[in-house]
Amino acid sequence: MKKERIGFMLLAFLAIFSFAGIYGGFVTGTLGKIALIDPPAEDYCGLVQKVVPMEDVSFGDVVYITSTSGPGYPYVAKADADATTTLGDIRIMVASANSMGPAPSLVEGIIHHPAYAFTSAGLPVHVSNTAGLVTTTDLSAGEYTQIIGYSQSPGVLKFRPSYNITEVTD
Repeated sequence: MKKERIGFMLLAFLAIFSFAGIYGGFVTGTLGKIALIDPPAEDYCGLVQKVVPMEDVSFGDVVYITSTSGPGYPYVAKADADATTTLGDIRIMVASANSMGPAPSLVEGIIHHPAYAFTSAGLPVHVSNTAGLVTTTDLSAGEYTQIIGYSQSPGVLKFRPSYNITEVTD
């Protein structure tokens, strides 16, 4: 085999292996044939911070920091678009936890969650008016919009929350 072909195959393998690591998939195949198996139903990658939820939370719940005077980790509660006081410094829980039990949260990154039923890629995703959930639909007058990322495909969110909060007026 020529050196160029070996180099190209190695580069292709590394690229696919890196993709699998990012999206939580697995690489399999025989020499010259590499395939990416579907990622697990719930997975994530990115910057993670341990937080203390003030209520029971599940994987994928959107939370906001309520206080930083906790036991070394910030306290969080489920975010809600009904008031600016329940928005701001947003995280997404990447593990289920009971109230007051430290758990990891995503500060920024990519998360795959089947409950995120996005209809297409590139849609702005914001905090829902139902505590802890996300939505791509427009909110009603008197509610507040905080974009937290963009859909990449059904179930996949590129999470990079904005600190801009806008009141819906009509």
